[in-house]
This record gives sequence, structure tokens and C-alpha cells, in this order.
Amino acid sequence: MARGIARASSFGGRATTPWCSCRHVTVDVCLGKLVAALLVLRSLTAPAPRFLRAHLSQPLVPS
Repeated sequence: MARGIARASSFGGRATTPWCSCRHVTVDVCLGKLVAALLVLRSLTAPAPRFLRAHLSQPLVPS
């Protein structure tokens, strides 16, 4: 029991682990969103694959 109290007081009165703080979770979420946004941007600006370009170049209504 005394060990738990000593450990809590060593973290400034909080018994949280340093790798799971609110700030670290916020940073991780923001980095995840940034990576997702970059992947979406990359997929929107990438050229279409060769097989899709050939399919899209043909007219939709045959004449």
C-alpha cells in the first residue's frame, strides 16, 4: 500500500503511466489523422492505373 502511494506522489500526485497521458493520446490521434489525410491526398492525385485508363478512354455509349 505504501508503495502505491509513493509511486503516485512521484508522478506529481497522479497515478498514471507516463506513456498513456492525455497529451500523448492527443498527439497520437493527430498523427494518425495526418497520415490518413496524406494517404487520401496521395490517392486523389495519383494517376489512374493502366487498365482503368484504357477502360475509361472508351466511349460509354457505343455508336
